[in-house]
Parts: sequence; structure tokens; C-alpha cells
Amino acid sequence: MEWISVKDRLPPENEALIVCINGQVTTAWREGEDWTAWFLVMGFIKSYAPTHWQPLPLPPKETA
Repeated sequence: MEWISVKDRLPPENEALIVCINGQVTTAWREGEDWTAWFLVMGFIKSYAPTHWQPLPLPPKETA
């Protein structure tokens, strides 16, 4: 997957994402018209403005 700049395109709302904030990578989701990422940090929900994002990869396939 390639990183997508928020200047080029915003991610879909309420979908789990991988985001880059201040050079660090974490998971988040977009909520609302403005691009603000929300995620849990030490048990508290925080909001930040990521610069880049990408969809989460597909989970591994089950092997029995």
C-alpha cells in the first residue's frame, strides 16, 4: 500500500485506517467533515490531524 496525502484525498468516514502523525504511525478513523483522526492513547480518546493515511491491510487467511 502507498501512503495517501490528506491534501490529495480524505479517507472514508468511520473506517479504520493507518495514519501518520508527526512522523509516527498509528491506527485511527476519520469522523466528521473535517479531517481529524480519533484514536485511543493510554485509555483516552485524543484527536489529531494526520498528514497521510492508508487503508488497513486485509487480515490473514485462516488455515486449518
